[in-house]
Amino acid sequence: MSVRFLVDSCVSRAVCDDLRASGHDVQWVPDLFDGDPEDEAVIDAALSERRVLITGDKDFGEWVFLRGKKQPPLIRLAAMSPANQVRVVRQVLGSHRAELERAALITATTKRIRIRSWREAP
Repeated sequence: MSVRFLVDSCVSRAVCDDLRASGHDVQWVPDLFDGDPEDEAVIDAALSERRVLITGDKDFGEWVFLRGKKQPPLIRLAAMSPANQVRVVRQVLGSHRAELERAALITATTKRIRIRSWREAP
């Protein structure tokens, strides 16, 4: 089953290409916005288009939890090479798709995946 993604500019375009090759609907932030958009604009785009946001920016998770705003499902890729980004996104999709459907925050490193429900926000 295809998933809709919005991939942030700090994530390798290789992730977009790999997801598209796997049949997913993918938008890349630099293709949607002129310049560097504010985090809120990226979150709003993901919400309005019902997309999973993939980013390397830890501010997105903090922004949502601190402000208690509505949020999209989010995969945060913590400091890794483009090749590892592709591998880890594949791993998250293979093992944690149900959590994404429930709008989780998934933080992934090359060694570990942590899942947190948005309902845990204050």
